[in-house]
Amino acid sequence: MCIASSPWCLVRGLVGTLTLLSAILSLMTDQREIMVATAALVFEVALYYWLTSRIQSLKKILGGRLYHYARCFPKSRGVTSHDILLGALKKVEQKNASLAVILVFVAASLVAFSAGGFAAPNADKEKALLILAFLLPLLPLFGATLMGMRQLDCYNLIGRPITRSVLRTDLRLDLLEKEAAFRFAFVSTAILLVVFGLFLIGQLYFVSSSR
Repeated sequence: MCIASSPWCLVRGLVGTLTLLSAILSLMTDQREIMVATAALVFEVALYYWLTSRIQSLKKILGGRLYHYARCFPKSRGVTSHDILLGALKKVEQKNASLAVILVFVAASLVAFSAGGFAAPNADKEKALLILAFLLPLLPLFGATLMGMRQLDCYNLIGRPITRSVLRTDLRLDLLEKEAAFRFAFVSTAILLVVFGLFLIGQLYFVSSSR
C-alpha cells in the first residue's frame, strides 16, 4: 500500500529497487554476502507493507489516544488533544533524527570494520562485498528516518483548501506516518545489527580457518 502523495511511496520504491538489484547480484555472483543483504531487504519489504497497511486503521485509535492523553492533565492547565498531537509530532521527529545519527555511526563503523578486517589474498573482493552487503539494507532506513524528520509546510497546501478539517487531518496522518517510519527504521536496525553481528563472527571464523 502506498499512501497518496506520501514520502512513503519513495521509501517503497527505494526498498523495492534495492531488493531487485540485490537479488540479481546474488544470482549473478553467488556470494554469501549479497544473499544476506537480499534476505535483509526482503524482510524490510515485509515490514514496510505490514506497517503501512495499518496506518488507515490506526486513524480511529489515534483520536482516542489524543483525547485520553489530554484528560491525564488537570483541567486547569487547559491541555487539548491538539496540544498532545503537536507534542507527539515534535517527539517522534526528534526520535527519527536521533536514529538517523545512530545509523550514520553504524554505517561508518561497519564500513571501517569491513575495510580493515581481512588480510587474505582476495581481501579486496571480500571487503567490497561486505561493504555492499552492509550498506544496501541500511539505505531504506536512512530514507525512512529522513521522512520522519520532515515537517508539513505551505508547500503541502498548494492547490488545496485551507480549512481546520484539512489541517487537522494532515497533522494526524503526518504523525502516523512518522511513527511508522520510526518503527520501521528502529526494528530493522535492531534486527540487522544482530544478524550482521552473527554474520561477521561467522565470516571471521571462515577466513581464519581457511588460512
